Amino acid sequence: MELTAPTTTASRTLRLQILTDAIAPGYQGSPTVEWLQSCDTDFSPAAMPFVTEILTQLLNGHDCYTDATQTVLAWCMLVTDALPLFLASTSDQTQAICLQHLNEGDDLFYNALKALQQCALHFNAAIGKLKTLQRQLDADFDRDSAYHEKLVDQAVDKWKTCSHTGGAAIGALACIPLGLLGLVLVAPAALLAGEASEAVIRAAWRDELSNQLTMVSTKLKTLTAHVTSTKKAIDYALSVQRHEAEAITSLNANRLANMPLRSIRPEAETLVSMCNAYIEAHQGSTTTSDDP
Repeated sequence: MELTAPTTTASRTLRLQILTDAIAPGYQGSPTVEWLQSCDTDFSPAAMPFVTEILTQLLNGHDCYTDATQTVLAWCMLVTDALPLFLASTSDQTQAICLQHLNEGDDLFYNALKALQQCALHFNAAIGKLKTLQRQLDADFDRDSAYHEKLVDQAVDKWKTCSHTGGAAIGALACIPLGLLGLVLVAPAALLAGEASEAVIRAAWRDELSNQLTMVSTKLKTLTAHVTSTKKAIDYALSVQRHEAEAITSLNANRLANMPLRSIRPEAETLVSMCNAYIEAHQGSTTTSDDP
Protein backbone atom coordinates (compact mmCIF):
# COMPACT_ATOMS: atom_id res chain seq x y z
CA MET A 1 0.00 0.00 0.00
CA GLU A 2 1.30 3.43 -0.91
CA LEU A 3 1.89 6.05 1.74
CA THR A 4 -1.00 8.48 2.09
CA ALA A 5 -1.10 11.88 3.72
CA PRO A 6 -3.08 12.17 6.99
CA THR A 7 -6.60 13.48 6.51
CA THR A 8 -8.20 13.78 9.94
CA THR A 9 -7.46 15.16 13.36
CA ALA A 10 -7.64 11.59 14.64
CA SER A 11 -5.16 10.29 12.11
CA ARG A 12 -2.88 13.28 12.69
CA THR A 13 -2.76 12.54 16.41
CA LEU A 14 -2.07 8.85 15.89
CA ARG A 15 0.56 9.47 13.25
CA LEU A 16 2.37 12.03 15.35
CA GLN A 17 2.49 9.58 18.25
CA ILE A 18 3.86 6.84 16.01
CA LEU A 19 6.43 9.10 14.37
CA THR A 20 7.46 10.54 17.73
CA ASP A 21 8.06 7.01 18.99
CA ALA A 22 10.23 6.37 15.92
CA ILE A 23 12.25 9.56 16.22
CA ALA A 24 12.35 10.03 19.99
CA PRO A 25 15.32 7.68 20.64
CA GLY A 26 17.44 9.97 18.48
CA TYR A 27 20.13 8.87 16.12
CA GLN A 28 22.22 7.08 18.69
CA GLY A 29 25.80 6.04 18.26
CA SER A 30 27.28 9.31 17.00
CA PRO A 31 30.41 9.17 19.21
CA THR A 32 31.14 5.68 17.89
CA VAL A 33 30.63 6.89 14.32
CA GLU A 34 33.08 9.73 14.96
CA TRP A 35 35.59 7.25 16.37
CA LEU A 36 35.10 5.01 13.33
CA GLN A 37 35.78 7.97 11.03
CA SER A 38 38.96 8.85 12.90
CA CYS A 39 40.48 5.38 12.54
CA ASP A 40 38.89 3.97 9.39
CA THR A 41 42.31 3.20 7.87
CA ASP A 42 43.60 1.43 10.99
CA PHE A 43 41.70 -1.77 10.33
CA SER A 44 43.05 -4.70 8.35
CA PRO A 45 42.91 -4.54 4.53
CA ALA A 46 40.12 -7.13 4.66
CA ALA A 47 38.05 -5.04 7.11
CA MET A 48 38.55 -1.53 5.69
CA PRO A 49 36.05 -1.83 2.79
CA PHE A 50 33.31 -2.79 5.27
CA VAL A 51 34.18 0.18 7.49
CA THR A 52 33.95 2.54 4.50
CA GLU A 53 30.54 1.19 3.48
CA ILE A 54 29.24 1.33 7.06
CA LEU A 55 30.26 4.96 7.41
CA THR A 56 28.61 5.85 4.09
CA GLN A 57 25.32 4.20 5.04
CA LEU A 58 25.26 5.58 8.59
CA LEU A 59 26.03 9.14 7.52
CA ASN A 60 23.42 9.01 4.75
CA GLY A 61 20.93 7.54 7.22
CA HIS A 62 21.77 10.30 9.68
CA ASP A 63 20.95 12.93 7.04
CA CYS A 64 17.57 11.32 6.30
CA TYR A 65 16.86 10.98 10.00
CA THR A 66 17.60 14.65 10.55
CA ASP A 67 15.37 15.58 7.62
CA ALA A 68 12.49 13.60 9.13
CA THR A 69 12.99 15.14 12.56
CA GLN A 70 13.05 18.68 11.22
CA THR A 71 10.11 18.11 8.87
CA VAL A 72 7.93 16.86 11.71
CA LEU A 73 9.10 19.86 13.73
CA ALA A 74 7.90 22.20 10.98
CA TRP A 75 4.58 20.35 10.84
CA CYS A 76 4.12 20.60 14.61
CA MET A 77 4.81 24.32 14.53
CA LEU A 78 2.15 24.72 11.85
CA VAL A 79 -0.37 22.72 13.90
CA THR A 80 0.26 24.71 17.08
CA ASP A 81 -0.37 27.91 15.13
CA ALA A 82 -3.38 26.90 13.05
CA LEU A 83 -5.39 24.47 15.18
CA PRO A 84 -5.86 26.67 18.29
CA LEU A 85 -6.84 29.55 16.02
CA PHE A 86 -9.39 27.31 14.32
CA LEU A 87 -10.88 26.29 17.68
CA ALA A 88 -11.00 29.84 19.00
CA SER A 89 -12.38 31.52 15.88
CA THR A 90 -16.05 32.07 15.10
CA SER A 91 -15.27 33.33 11.62
CA ASP A 92 -16.00 30.90 8.81
CA GLN A 93 -13.29 32.56 6.73
CA THR A 94 -10.66 32.21 9.46
CA GLN A 95 -11.60 28.59 10.07
CA ALA A 96 -11.42 27.86 6.35
CA ILE A 97 -7.93 29.39 6.15
CA CYS A 98 -6.80 27.34 9.16
CA LEU A 99 -8.12 24.14 7.61
CA GLN A 100 -6.37 24.93 4.35
CA HIS A 101 -3.07 25.40 6.19
CA LEU A 102 -3.56 22.16 8.10
CA ASN A 103 -4.31 20.20 4.95
CA GLU A 104 -1.37 21.75 3.10
CA GLY A 105 0.80 20.97 6.09
CA ASP A 106 0.03 17.30 5.67
CA ASP A 107 2.57 17.32 2.84
CA LEU A 108 5.22 17.90 5.51
CA PHE A 109 4.08 14.78 7.32
CA TYR A 110 4.20 12.81 4.10
CA ASN A 111 7.74 14.05 3.41
CA ALA A 112 8.81 13.01 6.90
CA LEU A 113 7.57 9.49 6.23
CA LYS A 114 9.47 9.37 2.95
CA ALA A 115 12.63 10.52 4.73
CA LEU A 116 12.18 7.76 7.29
CA GLN A 117 11.77 5.23 4.49
CA GLN A 118 15.15 6.23 3.09
CA CYS A 119 16.65 6.24 6.57
CA ALA A 120 15.45 2.67 7.14
CA LEU A 121 17.09 1.54 3.90
CA HIS A 122 20.45 3.08 4.87
CA PHE A 123 20.30 1.69 8.40
CA ASN A 124 19.40 -1.77 7.15
CA ALA A 125 22.42 -1.75 4.83
CA ALA A 126 24.64 -0.54 7.68
CA ILE A 127 23.42 -3.29 10.00
CA GLY A 128 24.28 -5.95 7.43
CA LYS A 129 27.77 -4.55 6.93
CA LEU A 130 28.31 -4.16 10.69
CA LYS A 131 27.59 -7.85 11.16
CA THR A 132 30.00 -8.72 8.35
CA LEU A 133 32.64 -6.43 9.86
CA GLN A 134 32.21 -8.08 13.24
CA ARG A 135 32.92 -11.49 11.72
CA GLN A 136 36.05 -10.10 10.05
CA LEU A 137 37.21 -8.51 13.30
CA ASP A 138 36.71 -11.78 15.15
CA ALA A 139 39.27 -13.24 12.74
CA ASP A 140 41.58 -10.19 12.83
CA PHE A 141 41.54 -9.93 16.62
CA ASP A 142 42.31 -13.61 17.14
CA ARG A 143 45.55 -13.89 19.11
CA ASP A 144 47.11 -16.03 16.39
CA SER A 145 46.21 -13.75 13.47
CA ALA A 146 48.75 -11.77 11.46
CA TYR A 147 46.89 -8.53 12.25
CA HIS A 148 47.02 -9.20 16.00
CA GLU A 149 50.72 -10.00 15.76
CA LYS A 150 51.30 -6.74 13.87
CA LEU A 151 49.66 -4.78 16.70
CA VAL A 152 51.74 -6.64 19.29
CA ASP A 153 54.89 -5.68 17.36
CA GLN A 154 53.84 -2.03 17.43
CA ALA A 155 53.01 -2.15 21.14
CA VAL A 156 56.39 -3.71 21.96
CA ASP A 157 58.23 -1.14 19.83
CA LYS A 158 56.33 1.71 21.49
CA TRP A 159 57.13 0.32 24.91
CA LYS A 160 60.82 -0.05 24.21
CA THR A 161 61.02 3.46 22.80
CA CYS A 162 59.10 5.07 25.66
CA SER A 163 60.83 3.16 28.44
CA HIS A 164 64.30 4.12 27.21
CA THR A 165 63.74 7.70 26.04
CA GLY A 166 65.38 10.45 28.01
CA GLY A 167 66.09 8.18 30.92
CA ALA A 168 62.40 8.01 31.80
CA ALA A 169 61.63 5.71 34.68
CA ILE A 170 59.72 2.63 33.60
CA GLY A 171 57.45 2.89 36.61
CA ALA A 172 56.17 6.28 35.42
CA LEU A 173 54.79 4.84 32.17
CA ALA A 174 51.25 4.04 33.20
CA CYS A 175 50.07 3.72 29.60
CA ILE A 176 51.11 4.23 25.99
CA PRO A 177 49.05 5.38 22.99
CA LEU A 178 49.25 2.75 20.28
CA GLY A 179 48.30 5.15 17.50
CA LEU A 180 45.82 2.68 16.00
CA LEU A 181 42.06 2.30 16.59
CA GLY A 182 42.31 5.01 19.23
CA LEU A 183 43.82 2.48 21.63
CA VAL A 184 45.69 3.56 24.74
CA LEU A 185 47.33 0.51 26.27
CA VAL A 186 47.80 0.20 30.02
CA ALA A 187 51.31 -0.89 30.91
CA PRO A 188 51.16 -4.47 32.26
CA ALA A 189 52.25 -4.82 35.88
CA ALA A 190 54.84 -7.42 34.85
CA LEU A 191 56.77 -4.72 32.98
CA LEU A 192 56.71 -1.99 35.62
CA ALA A 193 59.05 -3.76 38.02
CA GLY A 194 62.08 -3.34 35.78
CA GLU A 195 63.87 -5.12 32.96
CA ALA A 196 62.08 -8.07 31.37
CA SER A 197 62.93 -10.59 28.69
CA GLU A 198 61.62 -10.24 25.13
CA ALA A 199 59.28 -13.18 25.70
CA VAL A 200 57.81 -11.63 28.85
CA ILE A 201 57.37 -8.26 27.13
CA ARG A 202 55.56 -9.77 24.14
CA ALA A 203 53.34 -11.98 26.29
CA ALA A 204 52.39 -9.06 28.52
CA TRP A 205 51.46 -6.77 25.64
CA ARG A 206 49.65 -9.56 23.82
CA ASP A 207 47.34 -9.99 26.82
CA GLU A 208 46.76 -6.25 27.19
CA LEU A 209 46.10 -5.85 23.48
CA SER A 210 43.56 -8.67 23.51
CA ASN A 211 41.70 -6.94 26.33
CA GLN A 212 41.64 -3.64 24.43
CA LEU A 213 40.49 -5.26 21.18
CA THR A 214 37.61 -6.85 23.06
CA MET A 215 36.53 -3.31 23.95
CA VAL A 216 36.66 -2.35 20.26
CA SER A 217 34.39 -5.27 19.41
CA THR A 218 32.00 -4.28 22.19
CA LYS A 219 31.87 -0.71 20.90
CA LEU A 220 30.85 -1.91 17.44
CA LYS A 221 28.27 -4.31 18.88
CA THR A 222 26.79 -1.41 20.85
CA LEU A 223 26.61 0.66 17.67
CA THR A 224 24.86 -2.21 15.89
CA ALA A 225 22.33 -2.45 18.71
CA HIS A 226 21.65 1.31 18.61
CA VAL A 227 21.10 1.36 14.85
CA THR A 228 18.97 -1.80 14.97
CA SER A 229 16.76 -0.35 17.72
CA THR A 230 16.21 2.89 15.84
CA LYS A 231 15.44 1.04 12.61
CA LYS A 232 12.86 -1.15 14.37
CA ALA A 233 11.07 1.96 15.63
CA ILE A 234 11.09 3.41 12.11
CA ASP A 235 9.84 0.15 10.61
CA TYR A 236 6.95 0.08 13.06
CA ALA A 237 5.96 3.65 12.22
CA LEU A 238 6.00 2.87 8.51
CA SER A 239 4.11 -0.40 9.00
CA VAL A 240 1.28 1.32 10.84
CA GLN A 241 1.25 4.04 8.20
CA ARG A 242 0.85 1.52 5.38
CA HIS A 243 -2.11 -0.11 7.11
CA GLU A 244 -3.80 3.10 8.12
CA ALA A 245 -6.78 2.48 5.86
CA GLU A 246 -7.65 -0.58 7.94
CA ALA A 247 -6.69 0.92 11.29
CA ILE A 248 -8.36 4.35 11.16
CA THR A 249 -12.02 5.00 10.43
CA SER A 250 -12.41 8.72 11.06
CA LEU A 251 -13.94 11.68 9.32
CA ASN A 252 -11.92 13.26 6.57
CA ALA A 253 -10.61 16.79 6.87
CA ASN A 254 -13.20 18.23 4.50
CA ARG A 255 -15.92 17.41 7.06
CA LEU A 256 -14.02 18.86 10.01
CA ALA A 257 -15.47 22.33 9.48
CA ASN A 258 -19.02 20.98 9.68
CA MET A 259 -18.53 19.26 13.04
CA PRO A 260 -19.51 20.87 16.35
CA LEU A 261 -16.36 22.17 18.06
CA ARG A 262 -17.16 20.11 21.15
CA SER A 263 -16.73 16.98 19.01
CA ILE A 264 -13.18 17.75 17.93
CA ARG A 265 -11.85 19.96 20.73
CA PRO A 266 -10.56 17.20 23.07
CA GLU A 267 -8.64 15.44 20.34
CA ALA A 268 -7.42 18.70 18.82
CA GLU A 269 -6.12 19.88 22.19
CA THR A 270 -4.34 16.55 22.63
CA LEU A 271 -2.69 16.97 19.25
CA VAL A 272 -1.57 20.52 20.08
CA SER A 273 -0.17 19.32 23.40
CA MET A 274 1.79 16.56 21.66
CA CYS A 275 3.10 19.01 19.09
CA ASN A 276 4.25 21.41 21.79
CA ALA A 277 6.09 18.57 23.54
CA TYR A 278 7.75 17.57 20.26
CA ILE A 279 8.80 21.16 19.56
CA GLU A 280 10.30 21.49 23.04
CA ALA A 281 12.20 18.23 22.62
CA HIS A 282 13.55 18.85 19.12
CA GLN A 283 13.81 22.57 18.48
CA GLY A 284 17.47 23.54 18.32
CA SER A 285 18.65 19.94 18.52
CA THR A 286 18.36 17.36 15.74
CA THR A 287 19.96 14.33 17.37
CA THR A 288 20.69 12.79 20.72
CA SER A 289 23.03 10.06 21.79
CA ASP A 290 23.73 7.98 24.87
CA ASP A 291 26.52 6.03 23.28
CA PRO A 292 29.37 5.64 25.77
